[in-house]
Amino acid sequence: MADVVIDNCMEWLTGDKVGAVTFSQKRWVNKLFKYAEEYPEDVEIISQNSDGSVYAFVPISWFKFSPPRKGREMTEEEKAAAAERLRKARENKK
Repeated sequence: MADVVIDNCMEWLTGDKVGAVTFSQKRWVNKLFKYAEEYPEDVEIISQNSDGSVYAFVPISWFKFSPPRKGREMTEEEKAAAAERLRKARENKK
């Protein structure tokens, strides 16, 4: 059986307002089609290939590249206080 290659790519030129994306990972393919439906003036699906990958144009302002958020360690007291705040908020919502 052949290896499956998952390819996701974003490319753009400095100064352009629109960039190209290629996604073969199903999560991103689905998201791209959803955005194309919600924002037809911003997202243009150029092609869907036989392997399921999609090539499209999207605004460069939608591109984001950042490290994951770092969690901070909470003491047991802080965790208990946060749990109590959440419990009260849920009660007030009802």
